[in-house]
Amino acid sequence: STQSRSSAASDVYKRQVGDIVYYEDGNPFATIMKVEPRKNDLVRPTIANIDQAIVVTSVKEPDLNLNLLGRFIAILEYNDIVPILVFNKIDLLDKDDNLDDTLDYYHKIGYQVFKTTTKEQHLIEKLKPLMANKISVITGQSGVGKSSILNILDEKYMLATNNISKALNRGKHTTRSVSYTHLTLPTIYS
Repeated sequence: STQSRSSAASDVYKRQVGDIVYYEDGNPFATIMKVEPRKNDLVRPTIANIDQAIVVTSVKEPDLNLNLLGRFIAILEYNDIVPILVFNKIDLLDKDDNLDDTLDYYHKIGYQVFKTTTKEQHLIEKLKPLMANKISVITGQSGVGKSSILNILDEKYMLATNNISKALNRGKHTTRSVSYTHLTLPTIYS
């Protein structure tokens, strides 16, 4: 646990996951002595100092939502956070579904694009090198497979997962936390 050195510091500068702080050990609490200025700052989830965002979207269950993906990208770009796009659940695509034009579009405008499925873990493993020496947030709408991807990237997590709501065709908000943690590489999960 930590406590602010002064009430003025806590009133002016609410701490967030990802803040860089200097502190002194104490008993029973550590005392935050200084909080570095943030290079970026997101409101939802409340996180700071992010290098890149792994934006997970599903192609089915729930259906691909390019409008929402565009909003994620706009917010990240505005905050100088590099978006990396992960199109998950490709195993659910029908033979008639053509995702290639969409992926090509995002790739042509400068984004790294990945197709993944938990059925082929080697596709998810390709994300690991991207996270080396970076502070990353894994984000996306409910039900797209963020927890499943994290469970594959680092087996220590064992995060709860759930099927999407068939009635609503969206996730059930199984994982509801923001935490700073280390995979094999530093990552923030939201």
